[in-house]
Amino acid sequence: MRCSPGGVWLALAASLLHVSLQGEFQRKLYKELVKNYNPLERPVANDSQPLTVYFSLSLLQIMDVDEKNQVLTTNIWLQMITIYSGMCQNIQG
Repeated sequence: MRCSPGGVWLALAASLLHVSLQGEFQRKLYKELVKNYNPLERPVANDSQPLTVYFSLSLLQIMDVDEKNQVLTTNIWLQMITIYSGMCQNIQG
C-alpha cells in the first residue's frame, strides 16, 4: 500500500495542529465566574437559608469480598451537587 507524499504531510500537519478557539473565551468566562468566589463561605445568599446537597452513589463494581474479615471492596461513582446562588447569572431584560 502506497501513501502519497501530500497525504503524509496533511496527516502530519493535522496531528501537530492543536488550536482551539474556545480556550480564550473559556478562560475569560471562568475568571469572571470565580472573580468573587470564596471556597470557605457557605454557598447560600443568606446564612439562615438551608443548604441543599443532592447526593448520588452508584455501585460500579464489586472488586473483592473478604468473607473472613467481612470486608467488601467496591468501585463506586460518588456525585454531590449543590446550587450556589452567587454563581447564577443575573439576567436583566
